[in-house]
Amino acid sequence: MARPRKAPPEELPDALALRRRIPVQEAAAILGIHEDTFRKHYSGLIRKIGPRLERVELGEVFAIGK
Repeated sequence: MARPRKAPPEELPDALALRRRIPVQEAAAILGIHEDTFRKHYSGLIRKIGPRLERVELGEVFAIGK
């Protein structure tokens, strides 16, 4: 029997919120570019978590815009 999931905290401190990992597609949407363009130009930011799971840290995405 599966255990019920814990509800995520309402708010995270800023330091933790910026370290949150988001999907590549979501990171590209934040920057307003296509996912393929993000992968081409910012491939160094993409971390491989599992065999088919790739994530980007939110703080790194915001740092691109500056």
